[in-house]
Amino acid sequence: MAVSLLNKTEYKVTDKVTVNIPTLGQYRSKTEIYDTLMNYFIVTPSTYMVQLYDKGIDFRKLDEYEFFLQLIAVDYMWNEPTVDSTILFQGLDFSTLQVAEDNGHIILVDNQGDTVIDEYVYLQVGALFCEILNTKKHRRKPKNQTAFDYIIDVEREHQKNAKRLKNKQQVEFDDLIVALVCKSGFPYNFETVNTLTLYDFYCCVQQIVKDTNYNNLMRGVYSGFGSVDLKRLNPNELNYLSFRK
Repeated sequence: MAVSLLNKTEYKVTDKVTVNIPTLGQYRSKTEIYDTLMNYFIVTPSTYMVQLYDKGIDFRKLDEYEFFLQLIAVDYMWNEPTVDSTILFQGLDFSTLQVAEDNGHIILVDNQGDTVIDEYVYLQVGALFCEILNTKKHRRKPKNQTAFDYIIDVEREHQKNAKRLKNKQQVEFDDLIVALVCKSGFPYNFETVNTLTLYDFYCCVQQIVKDTNYNNLMRGVYSGFGSVDLKRLNPNELNYLSFRK
């Protein structure tokens, strides 16, 4: 996503949709709520391939945007909402939205009939959340039935371990915080690091990893033992000024 989120606490997608960028502390204290809201825009039919398969639905035949609309409809229009969307979306309560059609396209409108979310907004918000969480959308496209059956089996096993993996994610957060706080020159301690936005925090993590790798490469280059050949390195590996690929 070609926008700057550095040191920003909010991002205006449209006049109707403004996203609050949570701090690390806010996210860690309400991880499940934030993940639920972000996942509406990040998950794809591939994410739910097993659940869909068990219902006799081929995830390959589902459109991502239409799948998003179904998730929102189930959780906010057909049932009592369990998550307040305003914690992440400034003043936007998903439970007040209604489904409408505009020139053959399904959209979500507010009480005044104004468009709030269409496919463009959905894609923009999804890209925004991927940036904030330093992740990518999960998309699988098996080329044949054998590959399809295989990834269903693999994903089913993966989901069996979902709870253990979720607990592991929390521990990994601790590891990242400790690594940054103990890094010489990092200007935050265990308390103040929580004031960083989630986006800024992940940027710091990636930059420190990039800087460490660069320093290790330079030691190899100039060690005198010829263990690293500059000519064989990707130029990006020699750019310590940015963690971006």
